Amino acid sequence: REKSDEDKRQVRLVLTESGRNRAFQMEEDYKRLIEKMFECLSEEEKKQLLIILEKLVKNWDYLKTDKMFEMAAKEFQGGIK
Repeated sequence: REKSDEDKRQVRLVLTESGRNRAFQMEEDYKRLIEKMFECLSEEEKKQLLIILEKLVKNWDYLKTDKMFEMAAKEFQGGIK
């Protein structure tokens, strides 16, 4: 913990060396998990998946500007009943 020089009410949390090492290890574990998850796909399938995901993201961004979609999305947030 470090106190802020500008505002004494604020306390900055800083990772210890051990915390930084653990965060790095978690990131490496996550990368290995992702690699394992996608190893069942060929390079061509990975490319196709990326293209499809990019299309979905682009469409999602477009739909967020649509008022009807926005209303339906808010309704759906409550879950399917």
